[in-house]
Amino acid sequence: MVASPMAELLFGHHEVLVPAKALINGRDIRLEPCHEITYLHLLLEQHEILNAGGGAPCESLLLGDMADTLMSEDLPEIRGLGQVGVRAARPILTYREARCIVGARIPAMTAKAL
Repeated sequence: MVASPMAELLFGHHEVLVPAKALINGRDIRLEPCHEITYLHLLLEQHEILNAGGGAPCESLLLGDMADTLMSEDLPEIRGLGQVGVRAARPILTYREARCIVGARIPAMTAKAL
């Protein structure tokens, strides 16, 4: 989630959800290799912004068509829950929209890299 005056100016909401990859800037936020990832999904009656450890905002599971299909393979009891949690807690931006808010954060490629 990003909270900024720019989000409000461009999209009419002070807080918006953005893809994590849009935040990568090569300095403070980088991609790092890892051997294992464990996901914990919380399916609530509605999509919520939660306070993760250390105060970082995170979101509950937004059960759209893709998540419903993927998760129902392992958890058949959730298939077809319908509108549970379908409305997003904040507007969801695309990668390109998010880059308008966070700016061109990835360092420009040098001629040598080309």
